[in-house]
This record gives sequence, structure tokens and C-alpha cells, in this order.
Amino acid sequence: MNLRKPDPPPVTGVVKPAELLHQVNPEYPKLARAQRVQGTVRLNVTIGADGVVHSVTVLNGPLLLIRAAEEAVRQWRYSPTLLDGKPIEVQKEVDLRFHFSEALR
Repeated sequence: MNLRKPDPPPVTGVVKPAELLHQVNPEYPKLARAQRVQGTVRLNVTIGADGVVHSVTVLNGPLLLIRAAEEAVRQWRYSPTLLDGKPIEVQKEVDLRFHFSEALR
């Protein structure tokens, strides 16, 4: 007896992926800079059919950098992803890298 659910059918059709049109760079938090915290914040982003970021979920990253990463990504704008010429909502993983040497500039 096989209790495994069948895999969902593959998405078929012509897909034109979203392209980043407007990117806001995160501000390096003062406390993170003072403590010399650096690293990568990984986010799962839902991009609506309108190209607007509708939700952001933190997957991992240094705590002192997460809020700055979320605030920046919420301002990003994309061209919509198109499936057979129709805009659709998609999810995408985004990495924001914070390097202490960049905070000194």
C-alpha cells in the first residue's frame, strides 16, 4: 500500500520570470555596525501579479540585520512574472549580504 501523495503536475506553458525594476539597498543598522555584525539574510518573498512585494518571510540570518533587510525588500518592485502572457503571483528566495567593510563607507 502506497500512502505517498502523487507529485503535483508540472507547470506547463511559457514563463517569463519577474525582473527586478527598483531595488532599495538596506541601511546597515547602527548597532550591527558597532558590534561588527555581518552576514547574509535569506528571505522568501512573495511577488504579486502586479510586481509588488506582498509578503516577506525570514528564512535565516543574523538577528541584528533582519529588520533592515525586510524593510529594504518590501520596497522592491518587479515586472510581473508571466505565464502564457498572464501575470501570476510567485515566490522567490532573496539573499541580502551585509559586509562590515561596506558599512564603513
